[in-house]
Amino acid sequence: MKTFVVLLAWLSFTLSLTAADSLIRTNIDQDIPLAEAVRWANGQFHPNPPLTEAEVIAAVRAIKLEHSDISPQLLEIYQRVPQEQVLPKDMYFVQTTHLDTTAGEFQMDRINLVWRDPSIYYDIMIDGSGRHKLAGKIVANPTNRASHYVLPIRNRYISSTPPAGEKAAATPAKDNSTGSR
Repeated sequence: MKTFVVLLAWLSFTLSLTAADSLIRTNIDQDIPLAEAVRWANGQFHPNPPLTEAEVIAAVRAIKLEHSDISPQLLEIYQRVPQEQVLPKDMYFVQTTHLDTTAGEFQMDRINLVWRDPSIYYDIMIDGSGRHKLAGKIVANPTNRASHYVLPIRNRYISSTPPAGEKAAATPAKDNSTGSR
């Protein structure tokens, strides 16, 4: 019984340490099969429709179309996704469901594939509503280079509200006509 209590206490402590980073996969320090990573993302985010391996591979293959300035070293890391069907270490999915900007407030389904530079660390906290918040500050970034590289996999806007102080546009009248009479 004592062993069980100690094991339960250790498990509880371990889970509390990883809770803050629960949206970043716990095995970030190793490559994992792409199928496993996609299953994890679908279980974590519940996107509709579910994320697919084909969707991730297509976005990675098109990376140079979106980011012509990507470094050869980073391109090589991302290209492992379609070539080896793996999610490389230091890479993870993140979903945004809400974005509040000066242009308005948006409900969305945005899934990004993120690579984090392991030599630079800072805390990102994503609260339960899907809003990104900086929870800490950059701890070590002597070169001022980007600590993360974000590749959009899916970016679908669902609804929006205008910025504060701006009236919503009138909804056009519905045309119920069926053609000529």
